[in-house]
Amino acid sequence: MLGVLVAFLVAGLNPSPAQATNLRRRLYELIERTRVQHGLPALHMDRNLSKYCRRHSSAMVQQNRLYHTTDLVGKVRRYNANWWGENVGYAATPRRLRYLWMHSADHRANLLNRHFHNIGIGVVQGRGWIWATTIFYG
Repeated sequence: MLGVLVAFLVAGLNPSPAQATNLRRRLYELIERTRVQHGLPALHMDRNLSKYCRRHSSAMVQQNRLYHTTDLVGKVRRYNANWWGENVGYAATPRRLRYLWMHSADHRANLLNRHFHNIGIGVVQGRGWIWATTIFYG
């Protein structure tokens, strides 16, 4: 019985790939809705960059701290990007995370930057929160 309880608790720490995909999709939809409300074009989801963002979010959970990508310029250089930015954060829900970003000047500037045309999003659940990394470029 104890083994079943431990397995259940451990499984609860790592959402299934489908749950992670749904969280990512939900955050993307919220970001897109925000951009549309401000007259901005949609962002193209970069799946390869999203894989990196998910790994970064996982690392933040493991270390129990927020931090930005060490070499963001190097990360987006391969895309010949002229503009880039990154938002990291954690909250109880994707909606709350978007709210917090919109009420922070630097994060809001990234969400509403008209020069950004692409986004990578990585979302992970851990330590009772949803942790997210978004990288924008254009």
